Amino acid sequence: MIEHGGDPARVGQARLRSVLSLLPAVLPHRILNVGCGSYLSARTLHGARPGWTLWGLDRDGYALRHARIAAPDLRLRLVQADAIHLPDLLHTRFGLVLVRHPDLHRNRATWSRVIPALRGLVAPGGVLLITVYMAGEVDLLRELALPGPVQLDESALTPVGLDGQDRFAFAYNG
Repeated sequence: MIEHGGDPARVGQARLRSVLSLLPAVLPHRILNVGCGSYLSARTLHGARPGWTLWGLDRDGYALRHARIAAPDLRLRLVQADAIHLPDLLHTRFGLVLVRHPDLHRNRATWSRVIPALRGLVAPGGVLLITVYMAGEVDLLRELALPGPVQLDESALTPVGLDGQDRFAFAYNG
């Protein structure tokens, strides 16, 4: 678990970049961002893992269209679907599976089913990375009792403000 203070506007994507820098870069060179929305983190992920194929999944088709328009040069692989059906949709594994700000407190039952299933999409040696805003969500995440946590060096992370993104980051081995 990680928490720091700072200006969230200044460090929004920098915080994610610093977390990614602590994770192994393993084969296959694919990233899946579950609940990507308009995929605001696509450029950050591309910069942290150049050459990796970026996949995004969201049930909001409008957000996915916006992602495609905002980053046409990244050739994003976007899938419109509900995350609950992921194991049936994707027949591949990923070096990194990212769930960024899943709103666990609002959709607890759904995420309680989805998050444990995501580990099946992580390649051996890969990582499932989950970031949340609020301390209450940390407790909900801990209730899932995911095995294989990866220790992240908190001193190496960019600070985040009280309302900043990626305040709490958890990584799990695939």
